[in-house]
Amino acid sequence: MALDWDDLRFFLAILRAGSLPAAARRLGVTNSTVYRRLDSLEASLGVRLIERGGRGIAVTPAGEELQSAAEAVDEAAQETVSRIAGRDLEPAGAIRITAPDDLADLILLPLFAAFQEHYPRISLELVTDNRFLNLTRREADIALRPTRKPPETLMGRRAAKIVSAVYASKALAEIPLEAQNWISWDEGLGPSPHSKWLSEFLGSRQPRLRVNSMRTLGEAAAKGLGAALLPCHVGDSDPRLVRVLAPKDEWDSDLWLLTHPGLRSVARIRLLTDALFRALRREAALFAGERV
Repeated sequence: MALDWDDLRFFLAILRAGSLPAAARRLGVTNSTVYRRLDSLEASLGVRLIERGGRGIAVTPAGEELQSAAEAVDEAAQETVSRIAGRDLEPAGAIRITAPDDLADLILLPLFAAFQEHYPRISLELVTDNRFLNLTRREADIALRPTRKPPETLMGRRAAKIVSAVYASKALAEIPLEAQNWISWDEGLGPSPHSKWLSEFLGSRQPRLRVNSMRTLGEAAAKGLGAALLPCHVGDSDPRLVRVLAPKDEWDSDLWLLTHPGLRSVARIRLLTDALFRALRREAALFAGERV
């Protein structure tokens, strides 16, 4: 037996209004619609629920039994709706964010304190990793990534343009680039335009040090271990570093805020991605190398 739950809604409206015409007025439908819905419900159950006649209605024993069950269902549904609506007003749950360490320090950590003050029921998990964690397999919910071409399986927004330059410590700034020691990304982990240019520039020479962290790369350059090709938001933020070679277009990249399409309607994800996007846009000049 297939029961149309909308017929049950009409049945309750009739009982609460006291008559079929009054139920029609409350529901904003015609009298014939209410009669048809009641007939449909009675036909599906194979029993008379309401005796028609006179000015009012008379509920049969079967109708009284169904009324009790229908009221319980309606009450449970209203409680669930209220609970869900409350969650939307006060989002809760966990969010896992992944970002390279330099972007985590610059953007995420300063933002998290204010965000969690506004949304105390949202817990945050930060994974600082230079690899692309698989958002499709939900290794993370949100990714902050510098890339020229984000994966097509993800959705996101381009938040900024990332410009890069060559930096060295102030003590090494006067040494010609050809005579400098160099620090580079560990193979396979660095931005490909950076790795390609440095490989061509060094030729048969090898970098004195390889690292797999942008933050460590900047710190090593600041401590005088050699010159390094760095994003300007890393190099310009450190007063110990100076530019020794101006930015080149071929080193440019884009900064993307990415998430899985299946998460776009989740309130807590939307709140955090919007907050992150605004924070990234505020730092657009730093990413573009315009704060020298």
